[in-house]
Amino acid sequence: MSGYWVFGGKYSHAFSHSQGSMRTSTVLVLLCLLGCVSCFFYPSRPEGTGWRLIQTSEKHAEWVQGDVLENLMFGMDIDTAVSPKLWIAVRLYRRFKDVTSHWEEGSRISVERKKGTIPDYPTPNPTAHPEVSDLFKLANADSLESIVKEMTSLQTRYYKSKESRQASEFVRGKVEEILKKAGTTDVTVEYIDNTGYDQPNVIVKIPAKEGSSTSSEISIVGAHIDSICSEDCSGGKEARAPGADDDASGSATVLEIFRLIVEGKWRGKRQIHFMWFAAEEPGLLGSATVAKQYKKQKANQLTTSGYHSEGNSMTTLTDPNSKFANYLYKIAQAYVPEVPIIKDSCGYACSDQWSFDDEGFPAGMYIESEPTDPYVHSIQDTYNRLDFDGMVHFVKVGVAWLTEVSR
Repeated sequence: MSGYWVFGGKYSHAFSHSQGSMRTSTVLVLLCLLGCVSCFFYPSRPEGTGWRLIQTSEKHAEWVQGDVLENLMFGMDIDTAVSPKLWIAVRLYRRFKDVTSHWEEGSRISVERKKGTIPDYPTPNPTAHPEVSDLFKLANADSLESIVKEMTSLQTRYYKSKESRQASEFVRGKVEEILKKAGTTDVTVEYIDNTGYDQPNVIVKIPAKEGSSTSSEISIVGAHIDSICSEDCSGGKEARAPGADDDASGSATVLEIFRLIVEGKWRGKRQIHFMWFAAEEPGLLGSATVAKQYKKQKANQLTTSGYHSEGNSMTTLTDPNSKFANYLYKIAQAYVPEVPIIKDSCGYACSDQWSFDDEGFPAGMYIESEPTDPYVHSIQDTYNRLDFDGMVHFVKVGVAWLTEVSR
């Protein structure tokens, strides 16, 4: 799974999943009994250890042994019966969420959460942001290529591989290099660790401009850092998985947007948080950790955007929130009119935007207009197949989006 994702909602309140206390569980049960048509009880956990709870739609989840799940992801044969729904979601489409942590925190019901309030966004107006054209001039295809080339030089970025942490350290190192070169000292760089594997999420926080009345509000740009090989490869978690298109391209795009904002010394009326998520491929694990933490911290107003960026055309994905997707569509039309753009859907749990939507925040995503890359999840997903000049358009859209939502 891959993506450039975006969440927005002017009056949203924070990221996170409830702790699942008995009171919370009871309330959820009452909601279901009162006629909620978009909720269901999770199946009981089987005896023994090693089980993972995998959700494949708003109405279906099932338990599967962790090693069986990995074999399905790696395209290997399995000797355990699984449902057709699980096989299709994991083996064919790679669209699923690992919600084991929900169960472990006490939740026994899956509820389609209330969507965050989305305001009527103003029409994007490039003339109101003359600084954007100066920032656009800083975008560099060679910079994007260099990042992707380095990132894909790792054997794999699979979240349980020997090199899993190196992916996070690489991104953090690039961030610190950009900050040092620009002489910027007011930006915070940190890890948000995950339970059960050594691949932290990388979080970078740029403060709002001084005196802003909306300085507690947050705009987020993100992509995922992990990769996987499941097509015509062997070696399991250590198999060669360069993951150039999926999703070193997105990680590089977010780094380049960050570089433009830092070198251009631009600050908006809201905070900007740049995020690189771990473990997207095995069920959106890293982004779920981050989304829960932000909500628990009562983060005020979340707007987020993410990227899967390669090519000379764009698509705004209408799920999980079509209204916000329409806003993203208008931004792309206004700021990069030379690039063809369409609307499409990607399906349940296709990438990290769904983790934030789960917590009540509107979410959306930009991708290249060809959703099916024949080399994704294979050893042939290499940097030399990418169009770095085309990726510059995604950098520009990301910068434009930040200036619009932070004005």
